[in-house]
Amino acid sequence: MTNGETEWLTDQQHERHVWAALSAAIASIVLHLALVYWVSQLPFGLRVLDQERMASRQDPRRMRVESVLDENSGESGVSAGNLADSIQAFASSEQLAEQLQELGLQPDAVAIEPSAVGETLNITETKNTVEPAAVVEAEAWQPRQEILAIQDQVVRDEFSALERQLIPTIDRVPRAADVVLPIESIMAAHTKPDIKVDIVALLPSETPTPGGAQSAVLPPTEREGAVGEAVAPIEEPKGESGGALFEEVQAEVTDIQPIEDFLKAKVSLYSPLFDRKYTYFKLEINRASEDVLPVIPKDIVLVQDSSTSMTEQRLYFCRNGLLRCLNLIGPEDRFNVMSFQEKARLCFPDWKQNSSEARLKAQPFIEGLRSGGNTDILASLQSLFRLQRQSGRPLTVFLITDGRSTTGLTDSSQIIGRFTKQNDGALSMYTLGTINTANAYLLDLMSYCNRGETVSVRNGRWSIPDAMEAVMKDVSRPVMSDVQFRLSGESPTEVYPMQTSNLYLDRPLVLYGRCPRQEERLVFQAVGQAAEARCDMIFDLNMEWALQTKDKTLRKEWARQKVYHLLGEHARAPQAVTVEAIRQTAREYDVDIPYAEDIGM
Repeated sequence: MTNGETEWLTDQQHERHVWAALSAAIASIVLHLALVYWVSQLPFGLRVLDQERMASRQDPRRMRVESVLDENSGESGVSAGNLADSIQAFASSEQLAEQLQELGLQPDAVAIEPSAVGETLNITETKNTVEPAAVVEAEAWQPRQEILAIQDQVVRDEFSALERQLIPTIDRVPRAADVVLPIESIMAAHTKPDIKVDIVALLPSETPTPGGAQSAVLPPTEREGAVGEAVAPIEEPKGESGGALFEEVQAEVTDIQPIEDFLKAKVSLYSPLFDRKYTYFKLEINRASEDVLPVIPKDIVLVQDSSTSMTEQRLYFCRNGLLRCLNLIGPEDRFNVMSFQEKARLCFPDWKQNSSEARLKAQPFIEGLRSGGNTDILASLQSLFRLQRQSGRPLTVFLITDGRSTTGLTDSSQIIGRFTKQNDGALSMYTLGTINTANAYLLDLMSYCNRGETVSVRNGRWSIPDAMEAVMKDVSRPVMSDVQFRLSGESPTEVYPMQTSNLYLDRPLVLYGRCPRQEERLVFQAVGQAAEARCDMIFDLNMEWALQTKDKTLRKEWARQKVYHLLGEHARAPQAVTVEAIRQTAREYDVDIPYAEDIGM
């Protein structure tokens, strides 16, 4: 194709585009004109009329006149001007004046004045048609005493401070008053027959006794019942007044004295989200203040293992520790020192009252201890039972040993079981292992089952004196001994340890427990010996007021305490069911079983 032909085709295409654009513009103009014409024919007057009517609402009279004009102009053809003239003429007519006069009349005086009121009536009162009856004079007040009879027992009596006062069952009498005379009045009438007692009672008669109250003298041997039957005679009281019958002397009821003001308890609760059945708690018991429950004198025995297994190097530091322990014995305490190998040897034949002279006599005995011979732990400890125990003085044994019995009874479980049965909580056993390879099973369970604790030396033999002194300070100031906790027999709460240590001034008594989630109160009794007095305290702890904590160790520690309790039970009486309970507790609470090899697990 030539250049000329190309230019011609381009001109033809450009011309066609111009005509197409022009045609589209003309069509758009025609369409918009038609749309404007159509919109102009719509009834926009209605909207304008509505706007005018809305404005007329500001004046109701104008709206009313306009509506009347619209109606009349449509029907009779009356003009707006003529209608306005007619309204003005009507307003000035006599008819309108008469109507205004009629509406403006004053109301009658009767309608605005109150009616006449009598001398004794208020405005809104009317005279009664019937005269009221005469006022009946009230009878004189008569004191009375009622007895609340509890038919069914729904509360346990484990923690009842006083014995219940029981009365015989009395048959019910129809329509007879449930009133019993005060016991003081009855007793006074028996002791002094000339005293009159006012009796108020409705007899089962249709007509009440005239006058209500009547005066009667109670005979000394019997009186007439509510329906005429004879009542059993009342025994003569021991005192001049009947009230003396209920005046109890505490020593005649119980030898236990309450100490609610002497102790205080702190409870920490842990309620795990994954355990919806139980709540776990830690209970710490301390003296309420320093001026209550003074320190009581104690008896203490320092028991030193001096067998060959101790070695002379360790025994040297033990001797230094024993000399330091002598200086921590209380001024009112009694003490003794015992060394054992195959047999036990005492420093004094019996208890020695603490004094500077007594301590000087004990020093040569301690300094003369030397390592040698075999070890018979059970036979040596059984010799402690020959020491006379004095009531009111806690007996503490501080055993320093490596726990390796080489002669006599050597099985650790049997040693623990036999000694624990024979001791039965009489003395508190605190143990110290002198080496990290000491027989921890024997020392730990021996102290746990006998109201004590154990300490193991981990930092070498040179730390033995410091460890001994620390234990001695903890047990040097007891304030209550032979402590026992008693829970309700039907309570699902489990608290460990069941046999606790003594209560000391320098450290709290700690218990770990588990109770159901729905338990609202924790009630238990603590009984102990404070000097010569047998004391108890009732703990009534509101679980809602206890300190809520997120300490997960409370749950683990409770499980560990239960495992230790079961280990002690197994040592005293080996049974397969006890071993299974240990496995189940350890599995459920994910805790390790200590000394599993020692009990054959």
